[in-house]
Amino acid sequence: MFPIDLATKFEIFGLIYSLILFLGLYQIGSLIFKIKVFNNIFSQISEIKYQKILISTNFILLIFYPIILYSNKINFIPVLSLSIFAFGLYKISVKFKNKFNFQKVEFKKKNIDKYLVSFYILSLFFLSLSPNTHGDSLGYHFVVAQKLLSSGKYFSDITHFHSLLAGSGEIIIAIGLFFGSEQFGSLIQFSGLISIFGVIKKINNKDKYYYLLLVITSPIILFLSSTAKPQLFHICSSAVVFALYFFINSKNLNNKDKIWRILLALLILTVSIHAKFNFILSSSLLSIYILYTSYKDNNFKYFLYCSILIFSLFYLPIVIWKYINFGGNFYQYFYTPVPLNITGLEEFKEYLSGYGRGSNYLNIIVPTNFNQFTNSIGIAFAYILILNFKKRLVRIVFIIVLLHIFMNYFFGQFIGRSFLEPLFWILLITAKFGPSIKFKIFEYLCRLQSIIVIVGILFGVITIFPGSINNHYKDIVLSKNANGYSLFKWANTKIKKDDVLFSTHRSISFGKSNYIATDFVSFVNFKDKKSTVFVDEIYNKKPKFILTYGYSGQKPILGDFKNCVGDLKYYKNSVGTYEARNPFNRGKNYDGYIFEFKLSIFPMCMSR
Repeated sequence: MFPIDLATKFEIFGLIYSLILFLGLYQIGSLIFKIKVFNNIFSQISEIKYQKILISTNFILLIFYPIILYSNKINFIPVLSLSIFAFGLYKISVKFKNKFNFQKVEFKKKNIDKYLVSFYILSLFFLSLSPNTHGDSLGYHFVVAQKLLSSGKYFSDITHFHSLLAGSGEIIIAIGLFFGSEQFGSLIQFSGLISIFGVIKKINNKDKYYYLLLVITSPIILFLSSTAKPQLFHICSSAVVFALYFFINSKNLNNKDKIWRILLALLILTVSIHAKFNFILSSSLLSIYILYTSYKDNNFKYFLYCSILIFSLFYLPIVIWKYINFGGNFYQYFYTPVPLNITGLEEFKEYLSGYGRGSNYLNIIVPTNFNQFTNSIGIAFAYILILNFKKRLVRIVFIIVLLHIFMNYFFGQFIGRSFLEPLFWILLITAKFGPSIKFKIFEYLCRLQSIIVIVGILFGVITIFPGSINNHYKDIVLSKNANGYSLFKWANTKIKKDDVLFSTHRSISFGKSNYIATDFVSFVNFKDKKSTVFVDEIYNKKPKFILTYGYSGQKPILGDFKNCVGDLKYYKNSVGTYEARNPFNRGKNYDGYIFEFKLSIFPMCMSR
């Protein structure tokens, strides 16, 4: 396809296409906000221009996710991509003026926070336009998006457990990939911060820029704004829903607006769950408060009608699709994103839920070393201790945050990014009503954290963003920062495009051949008869090789495949150095191996 070919030869075109698509979403948002009731509701929490990307993206995902799931013959991704691109070109053609201009900043003490916010957001914008180097994105988000682009269907390979976690967010990545633009997904994640900016800017508080500074300089923002992982955008979406119900006095809305507020809020929360199932916790908590508010406004029946409508049109079809494709207990898909009836996936689910447990919980707020810095939410979370409890709404927020923490502790992933939503809620409500006590020392510590974060942002912009300018710089950037890039770059020169092979390295989106991920192996007992479903799948694919690696002076990593390999087909000494986005996590040299795979003795050869 012409757009992809052009972006492949000249990397700068991928960046340009991302910006045009971004403008296209903005233009679609402008058309949506021509609906008067939408404008009436959102204008009470923000200037409309800051919410256009958020609304248009949620609208597209809400409508097209179920359509694409059930589409067997039509590939909607090219049509959707070209349509958004056309809206972007139209926006340019009418002499688009920058809608995200900040007011002029003067270097006065009272404007320092405002200046820093402008500088941070601009820096994060460039960071989001950098080549993607995130492990999860390279391991399955891009893999699913690539399959979605090529076939128009969702990737449902049971041998790739992580791909079963994919949702509507991969549609955005696929739209970018249609134009050879890998940056589009991370640009949309960044755009959520623009919505937060609009909400806090609307708050009549002299310290509003200080609180926005705390929002955008949470260390984990550095991680999430530079990845295509569909998370930051939806965290910001839930924050906007939070503002719709905690910052709007119901007395300022007529009954029609109240009903539409219920519908819009529930729709946005539904899209978040579709993108990442983990959002079911925060969406449930906010939905309960929406229910409570609806009851107070004598609109309980409309809450019920809206809930039934959304469940019937946008939630139940997703559950039915999973049941049709994977079978098992129909009701399991209401509380888990993966089909637990398939052997190994119950253990996989427990692995995901337990991820991060047993580590130092202090790292969630204040990292004990720079290796963990971008996985922490920062010291601003301590504002939960000095909330203005005199305000009834603040007390309600406090209860919601505590419920979120406890539910995550017992049932979710107890890691930094799981607590970014509560952090946003705490900072938003504090920006609105102020803290109970002001500690200047604490404020100085928060600003010190922001300085450390901006150093990280600038380091990322300087070292990663050049990869979006041309192919030479991209190769250098990926060789240092994208884990597994060097291994697959070498393998792509040795293996034919139509060859099928296993990979013990997760970043299979870099591969040009037909790779089979091995993330399922450690959860499956091949001596159990239930594993037949995986054995049959492997025999249908007929893998010939296995790609692996090993650190210099050590044996190659083969795991349970150690008795299934034949002759060493290809080998390269020091194929690369352990690549990592965080420079403190980079390691030593590793070697590349491609072995023949003995399909004839599989699965008897498996050591598990």
